[in-house]
Amino acid sequence: MQSKKILSAAEIRAELARRKISKAQLSRETGIYYPYLIEVLQGHQPATRMRTRITEYLMKEGCA
Repeated sequence: MQSKKILSAAEIRAELARRKISKAQLSRETGIYYPYLIEVLQGHQPATRMRTRITEYLMKEGCA
């Protein structure tokens, strides 16, 4: 099994700010429902699968 680092909510927020990607854009491009994405990014939901999807998206776009 491959061990890749899944970014935390705080790391994802920091990466979005660094790359100037809006939460709405992230929601559209990953297919994650916007209100749920907000909960994930605020840390209200552990959402390991969603954070994995976001991490993979950010890795595909460039080095996270």
